[in-house]
Amino acid sequence: MEMTVEPEHITLPVHNLAYAGGGALTIERVPAHTPGVVQIYINAAGKAVLDLAIG
Repeated sequence: MEMTVEPEHITLPVHNLAYAGGGALTIERVPAHTPGVVQIYINAAGKAVLDLAIG
C-alpha cells in the first residue's frame, strides 16, 4: 500500500527581483529539481510559493 503525503504550502517574500531579466525563472528552476519540492512559482506580488512533500 502506498501512502500519499499532503504537500506543505509555504509562501516567501522575494525582494529586488527583475522579472523581465528572467530572475523568477531561475528561482523557479533550481528548487524544482530538489527532492520533496512538488511545485514552485513566483507570483506578480513578489512572493515565492512552494509546495513541499515532507515525510
